[in-house]
Amino acid sequence: IRDFAAATADELLRSDAGRAVREAVETDSRGPACPKCGKEMKVWPKNVRCPGCGLNLWTEICGKKLPDKAVRDLLEKGVTGNIFGFVSKAGRKFSARLRLDGEYKAQFEFDDKKKK
Repeated sequence: IRDFAAATADELLRSDAGRAVREAVETDSRGPACPKCGKEMKVWPKNVRCPGCGLNLWTEICGKKLPDKAVRDLLEKGVTGNIFGFVSKAGRKFSARLRLDGEYKAQFEFDDKKKK
């Protein structure tokens, strides 16, 4: 069992997901602060999670892998800049900002486009 666990861990660390985790750890050893409770959040390949209050933020939304800066902005400022590349259920690409609502869930925020 020990050999299997070691081989599996080594394989994971050589994979793309393992590389992403290593890069995140190497570039910034501290995770962002949780906007809900203030504890340090843990950064994983597919999400960012707070071990204190359980707040969870997926790093892929509507088929778009969120850039690290957008994830950090969302957690630190409560809003991101405009992000292009989300895919609707109908298969159309769209852009939007993400904003944390009162329950700390990411919500889309669209520009008001007034037709003339």
